[in-house]
Amino acid sequence: MAFQLPNTIKVMKYPSPKDGRIGIYEFICNTESDVSSLPTNVDGVNPGSAAVIVSTAKVYLLNVSNQWVKFGG
Repeated sequence: MAFQLPNTIKVMKYPSPKDGRIGIYEFICNTESDVSSLPTNVDGVNPGSAAVIVSTAKVYLLNVSNQWVKFGG
């Protein structure tokens, strides 16, 4: 993993069924402000990756424009 994250963020990686390379990440964040420190267009962090916010139970998804957007609004 070539990107650095704050200690408050945990990561789970899911390999692609096609080639086994990591394609989708799920980040577990403490607060919504942690989303701003997540990678966007870096080393296999692809659209469809998600960030779950523990304090608010919100979910952010990485879209095809490499922006983290709040799921459902």
